[in-house]
Amino acid sequence: AEVTRLTLQHDVATRAVDTAAQDALVTPLVGTAAAQADDDAGADVLAAAVGALAGALGGSGCARLHYELCTLARDESAAARRQAVRCLEALYNALGADAAVHVAEAVPALAELLEDSEPHVEAASRA
Repeated sequence: AEVTRLTLQHDVATRAVDTAAQDALVTPLVGTAAAQADDDAGADVLAAAVGALAGALGGSGCARLHYELCTLARDESAAARRQAVRCLEALYNALGADAAVHVAEAVPALAELLEDSEPHVEAASRA
């Protein structure tokens, strides 16, 4: 994850990767997060990848990633919602104070997760 973060950080800084290329990373990453939601080991690796990508892109640079994760947080699958919580946590941890730009978008999704019908999803969102 650290190598990914450093590589992307370099490529973003040198403009070797443009916004379209960054966005092209998001859909498969979030799609994989949804597909691997039942696999705890895979879920941890994907959360680390999300954190690395967010750290490289910075607060405003990961708007699409954040949006897609908030959308995943509303998925029909409880496992996918739980994975969204893990990935959002990784994103916020990677961004630190820069995560504040995403608060308004996150509040509705997180409010729903705090009252999720699945106890493990609710517990994950409270952590």
